[in-house]
Amino acid sequence: MSDALQRVAVASCAAALLGAAAGCGSDQSTFASWTAEPAQPDDATASAAEAECTERLDRIPRADEYGIPTERVLVEQRGDATAVVFADGNSYGYCVNLPDETLAGIGDLSPIARGEQINVVAVPQINGRSGHARLVAGQTQPDVAGVQVETTDGRGVTASRAGDWFVAWWPSDADARTVSALSDTGRIVETLGDIPGTNSDVPAPTQSPG
Repeated sequence: MSDALQRVAVASCAAALLGAAAGCGSDQSTFASWTAEPAQPDDATASAAEAECTERLDRIPRADEYGIPTERVLVEQRGDATAVVFADGNSYGYCVNLPDETLAGIGDLSPIARGEQINVVAVPQINGRSGHARLVAGQTQPDVAGVQVETTDGRGVTASRAGDWFVAWWPSDADARTVSALSDTGRIVETLGDIPGTNSDVPAPTQSPG
């Protein structure tokens, strides 16, 4: 498969995500409920998010070239938004379900930043009518108790965990400055820096319009 993966993006106003521009066409309230700390959705919300994501991944152009992953590895909630990650041995799929749209993508499953305790496998920028968001997903060793992401626009984002998987996302197109693995006492046991992002040569995931 070629490394030149297709990106489908919908034009939007990034300033709306920061609440910095009046008169922008994006719905600034869409991300207003976002929280740096994740929550676990109730069963009904998680099931609805999984069903919506499965349907959206099926609609992504050329998704069948990857073999659409069917195993849900993680679902989380931040305010009014849920995020879902699917994976298998070869590919990953993700969705951020917002009140008015679902942002989704699919890509090859292989580490783009590798450590001894933590590996980052995805850093997509996702775009829709509501604006830009950035997601980081990866895997950890069993003894890692938590994952913290520091972004280039100054956010500290706590990742959700399920098994050996983690995911974090935030409502801007800022890169991840660092991704850190934490012990059960909160001590940093490993930090990955220089995470490839928007301005790198890392292939972009194939995405679905919002």
